[in-house]
Amino acid sequence: MNLSKTKILQPIQKKLGNANIILVGMMGAGKTTVGKALANSLGKEFIDSDHEIQERTGVKIPVIFEIEGEAGFRKRESEVLIELVKKKKYCFGDRRWRGSEPRKSANTSAGWNRHLFASIGK
Repeated sequence: MNLSKTKILQPIQKKLGNANIILVGMMGAGKTTVGKALANSLGKEFIDSDHEIQERTGVKIPVIFEIEGEAGFRKRESEVLIELVKKKKYCFGDRRWRGSEPRKSANTSAGWNRHLFASIGK
């Protein structure tokens, strides 16, 4: 890391400490792209909540929707997110953190929450 980048990142790292960074946005907003770069820059691990669900279940998200419906997927998603926010030093992406059950269940200091917005292209 070059010196100027270090000078910029050190105050951010100090302020964040062990707090998680939670990136929220619709599919295609850039959560994974931004999250991986941000996590790398800040010495955190990036976790994509959808990938975590797929890894735990062994199937892709559309299959969960097909078999269990949205309610089944949301239940699984909530369980994963509740577990993830308890960890420290992570950066992760999710589509529905704001107002979600995990957010209500988790300590409000569980992370630094930023929403990502992307315009819909033609």
